[in-house]
Amino acid sequence: MAEPPVDAEVLELQPGETGCVAVTGSGKRFAADALVLCCGSAAAELVPELGLQFSLRPGSAVKLQPLVENASPQVALLYGNVLNPGGQNQGDVLCTSDAGPGEDGLHRIGKWLPESMAESYRAEPGSLWRGTRSALPDRLPAAGAVADRVHMLVGLGARGYALAFLLAEAVVARMTGELVPLPVSLQKAVDPGRFRVSG
Repeated sequence: MAEPPVDAEVLELQPGETGCVAVTGSGKRFAADALVLCCGSAAAELVPELGLQFSLRPGSAVKLQPLVENASPQVALLYGNVLNPGGQNQGDVLCTSDAGPGEDGLHRIGKWLPESMAESYRAEPGSLWRGTRSALPDRLPAAGAVADRVHMLVGLGARGYALAFLLAEAVVARMTGELVPLPVSLQKAVDPGRFRVSG
């Protein structure tokens, strides 16, 4: 039976008898066989030995509905912004760098699209998300093992839409002993320990 979700701030990670233990600000302890950190820049405090240094920038995303048939691209388009195709009847997702469109700019959504697509979409009301994107100095995510039974997938603020789904599959494959679907060169490029300072 699945455990209910817990809404609590984790301040510390500790090794457990068969896995790891997350300690919350109120002192509660949650044990797990394995743990994946998907907490953005908060990972720097949970595993300080890795030397992760995040830059934080605002960003936004909005769901778009095509107005004409076959308007959706077959693959994600990266052109400063990102237009990510969705599934049938789900709409596409436009992610903008920096501030992006606000609520008052959704009726002018074509400003943030390639010119050839500017008249092909409308923004879905109420779908705008605005928040903070966290990125690492080399603009690549950190994905992989960081300790015994502790893994992470963070730093998606620069290339997240291009790599997040593939890297998530790679993290799970490593956790379960399956073949990792990445070349060795890419595994090294996104290794969470690449910023560690030896001393």
